Amino acid sequence: MTRVGCCSKNSGVGRRRIRLTVAAAAGATLCAVASAPLAAAAGPPPPILIGGPSLAAFGSTYTLTGESGTLDGRHFTGTVVVRGSWNGGRWTTLARRHTDALGEYRLTIVLNRHGTLRLRVLMPHGELATKTLHVS
Repeated sequence: MTRVGCCSKNSGVGRRRIRLTVAAAAGATLCAVASAPLAAAAGPPPPILIGGPSLAAFGSTYTLTGESGTLDGRHFTGTVVVRGSWNGGRWTTLARRHTDALGEYRLTIVLNRHGTLRLRVLMPHGELATKTLHVS
């Protein structure tokens, strides 16, 4: 799969990046970056909206790569979980992967249904990122 280089270099403590790649059946690759600082206040931070295209082709692959947030200059490590709901149905786990020592991860799912797929990406430190895809 060809990848378009589009990742942001987020310097500073408490920042992380999520890179999203959708490989269409024709071989084109689309990529977007979402970034936000980690919340310092108590309680869960609001969900991060993952940018990028909201349309994808049936049968294409959807890849998320990124790195977890940091605290005192150290990346959180643990499991990144992608859950999805097709067409308003029940939520199911679509992919899960443990980060490496630098907090980096890569998850890929196949878009094997038509309709609307709502995604939730849960990071090891509890932060949540969301995206809605329309698959045709």
